[in-house]
Amino acid sequence: MLARYPLGPSCQPDDPDTVQHFATSSAIVALTLDANNNEGLCGTEEGAVYYVDFDNFLNGPERTDPIKIIQGNNQNQDPIRTLKFDSQPTIFLTDTGPKSDVFKIFATENCDQVNDCVSNYDEDGHVVFITFAYGETSRQKKDKRLIGFSNGVIKRFDMKKLEAEHVFKIPMNIGEKLTCGLFSENKSNFACGTNQGTLIIGSL
Repeated sequence: MLARYPLGPSCQPDDPDTVQHFATSSAIVALTLDANNNEGLCGTEEGAVYYVDFDNFLNGPERTDPIKIIQGNNQNQDPIRTLKFDSQPTIFLTDTGPKSDVFKIFATENCDQVNDCVSNYDEDGHVVFITFAYGETSRQKKDKRLIGFSNGVIKRFDMKKLEAEHVFKIPMNIGEKLTCGLFSENKSNFACGTNQGTLIIGSL
């Protein structure tokens, strides 16, 4: 279930009637919304992607349910752990679960798959984070993304050319895996964390 409500003094809704909630067919494990949390996308444990619109939410007998726009984005029906949406350009990106090295790019307008980006699973591992540089101003196009893989491989991906323009691998200990990452506004500095509690800060 996905819910939205105004916060009260103790993080509980002041009025239960203000709670807006959507239900999906399986657990929600990834979420990306606009700046005001009005609309966006959520990814589920079964690999589906839903569009949610709280602005046009209806409750009661005329209840509005989220719209399933992707039935399943991977053949293993693995959960979508990483889901990112951009208004500029109008695309969204997803991983394809822990058994795959692929991340996919879809056009927001018609949900067509724009690109299927395949890596080397044995060397790279699976996708664990997709992040972008915000740019110097909010209007600047978010055309640079970092794609992080579990085995320590990080790719700077150019959204205009739809290709990796820079690839490097972070040295890690035996059994250590990347789990999360961030990319700074200067499109150079980055930080990522591992399953062994290591915080890595670097610059491209």
